[in-house]
Amino acid sequence: TEEAYGYSDAAITSDSVDRLLVTDIEADTPASGIVLRDTDRAVVDDVRINGADDWRDGFMGVVTIRSPAVVQNSTFDGGRDGVYTHRSDGVVIRNNRFIDGRFGTHFMYTSNGLFVDNCASGQALSGVTIMTSPTGIVIGDNIIIDTEQGIATSGSDSYIGGNIVVGTGQAIRTS
Repeated sequence: TEEAYGYSDAAITSDSVDRLLVTDIEADTPASGIVLRDTDRAVVDDVRINGADDWRDGFMGVVTIRSPAVVQNSTFDGGRDGVYTHRSDGVVIRNNRFIDGRFGTHFMYTSNGLFVDNCASGQALSGVTIMTSPTGIVIGDNIIIDTEQGIATSGSDSYIGGNIVVGTGQAIRTS
């Protein structure tokens, strides 16, 4: 996973950087928009990533590999996952729009993350997905519309509340 996602083609790639700010950019790409590898204290703010029209043909808006970034005030349209996190404990994803991808956000091996005040619409599979049994994830005050599953969770010691989930086959699923 780290090789495939963390070293994918991208409009912007960061490797072992401290205190990175990526702001006010727009990228049209079927590849990844922004890849953060081993990057500490990164902020992705006010970006727009336009991915592939069919999620099967695209990749990620933002990929965080061991990078507890803040991703905020941004739009991810199309592609596979708006934000994909991998071993990025402490990641913050807030005030974003996710449109017509596979997953709005995909937490993988990531604990103590925050997913709040986002809007995910038209996702093929789910608005937010948590896999690999992490702990301490907060999913709060999001709007998730027209997805197969609204919120798909696993793990423990997490908080899910204040979300609006409409037009889904299954509002919330846990494993």
